[in-house]
Amino acid sequence: MNYRSQQQKQPVPKRIDRTQLLKVFLFLFGAIIVGRLFYVQIIRHDYYTAQALAEHTKKYEIPAPRGLIKVQDGSSTSTLVLNEKRNLIYADPKFIADSSDAAKKVVSILGGNEQDIAKKLGSESRYVILAKKTPTDQAQRLKDLKIKGIYFKGITVRTYPQGSLAAQLLGFVNDDGEGQYGLEGYLDKELAGKNGIQKAVTDVNGVPLAVNNDNVAKRAQAGDDVTLTIDIGMQRLVEEKLKEGVETTKAVSGNAVLLDVKDGSIKAMANFPTYDPNAYEKVSDQKLFTNNV
Repeated sequence: MNYRSQQQKQPVPKRIDRTQLLKVFLFLFGAIIVGRLFYVQIIRHDYYTAQALAEHTKKYEIPAPRGLIKVQDGSSTSTLVLNEKRNLIYADPKFIADSSDAAKKVVSILGGNEQDIAKKLGSESRYVILAKKTPTDQAQRLKDLKIKGIYFKGITVRTYPQGSLAAQLLGFVNDDGEGQYGLEGYLDKELAGKNGIQKAVTDVNGVPLAVNNDNVAKRAQAGDDVTLTIDIGMQRLVEEKLKEGVETTKAVSGNAVLLDVKDGSIKAMANFPTYDPNAYEKVSDQKLFTNNV
């Protein structure tokens, strides 16, 4: 047997079948995918569900009703301070098609300067406030116009129906709901109560899809009411006489306190000059807020 014949009888190495190799690769790849899906959907199901829900769940603060302040009114009591439902009106200029036309409609109902409103509605900002404490009926008239880009938010506003009566004694509540000066500031913790927390699922724009009692994580606790020994009739009389005295003597200011001689309780406490707590933002002289609390 010669060398050539021996060489011909040697076995030829098999070539790798690419089709089989591809099948093996696809099988392994599929196994990895299935394993990963099993891990995500079965083993880590609760975790990823919670994560997805968290992205579309927001917490909202539930304002606690602020306690009322009452005074004596003969044999009964009268409320000097109330909580009223009002509306915060704001806009997203991005959705305002015609700022001039929209401003004209807004001013026709809310009043104000048309050019200032048009400037706000034509700005680059995504959030501009048009009015802070609009009465419900007035807000509804504007809402009926259905101006795209103008929105409404119900708020509770502290109001003083007796105007400037006992104003420095009472103080006021600012736009952040914080008591300032007088009893509103001194007893702020008791009057404010404790806000609650509400959770709600939102859409991609952050708008709540469903809000009900089942979403309440923590209920709001209303503030305490406070009843003073002040008598409303005596308070009004003392303020009138104090004003007359200050103007007659041309004094800078005046203070007066009326006590019940039987038990020492305060029946009236007056200061002059005074202010209207419903429009505290218009008062520039901080001396007006000096009180005897």
